[in-house]
Amino acid sequence: MIPDNVVGARHTDCHKTKVCAVIITYNGGAVVAATVNAVFDQVDYLIIVDNHSDALTVRHLKALSQQRSDKLMVVYNDTNRGLAAALNQGIRLALERRCDWILTLDQDSFAEARMVAQMLEAYNCAADQPSIAIIAPRSVLIADGQARMSPDTAAEPAVEVNLIHTSGNLVKAEVFKRVGWFREDYFIDQVDYEFCFRVRKAGFRILISRDAVMRHRLGDLKSARFFGKRVFHSNYSAIRRYYITRNGIILSREIRDWRFLKSHVLLVAKESLKVLLYEDQKWEKSRLTLKGLKDGLAGKLGRLNG
Repeated sequence: MIPDNVVGARHTDCHKTKVCAVIITYNGGAVVAATVNAVFDQVDYLIIVDNHSDALTVRHLKALSQQRSDKLMVVYNDTNRGLAAALNQGIRLALERRCDWILTLDQDSFAEARMVAQMLEAYNCAADQPSIAIIAPRSVLIADGQARMSPDTAAEPAVEVNLIHTSGNLVKAEVFKRVGWFREDYFIDQVDYEFCFRVRKAGFRILISRDAVMRHRLGDLKSARFFGKRVFHSNYSAIRRYYITRNGIILSREIRDWRFLKSHVLLVAKESLKVLLYEDQKWEKSRLTLKGLKDGLAGKLGRLNG
């Protein structure tokens, strides 16, 4: 049964190896169209879940649903339910269509040509395929308006990793039935890492394809100079600083990994210094970082109110 807030194409029978892309949008404006157009011809079906965006974004989404109605569905939430809940909405709809793989994308992640095909090729070339849960692309970060990619040093078609960000992931559909959904009480940040820990605990592997490439915006990434060395700062909003800080602490406690906690605290400290040196809204970002620290130590989850 298709909910009333879903607009677009309806269920069709799956055939061959089928891939469904799930894109989460929130106040993305025109950038959403670029994300959709980049991946549209690489997948069999595409589901957009919008977390109660502004009017401009909704207009772009409605235009896309008219232009791409053959295999595009848009779900309009009447409130911002968070990244995890929106991902779960889209994944459930994809599973109803009996898709084999689900591609999860942020609204500002742009698939390069053949990204999906190259991830599937990496899977086909890999040993012990039943143990593989996730194939991810190499990410090209966009900083100062330019694409910046680390050099490719991998000798094999795919490299195994422990953790990976959500955007660009090609997840085997059966994995969700084995390990469960994304944690909705995390709301947004660390949702991906928490899922990766459960995936690996269940005995699955995570691979990065050497040849698949995705361009990705990590906040509003910009560079600056620190004692002559180039550093990058994300310009995340104050509320993102809260969730990043809080959820990393909670996750490290849940998995009982003190090395992860140490690395997370060091990351928060470094990012807080960058906020003070280079970013706007220094006081508000610092205040919510400290609140995230307090709530993380208290084990408080869910959406931030006030």
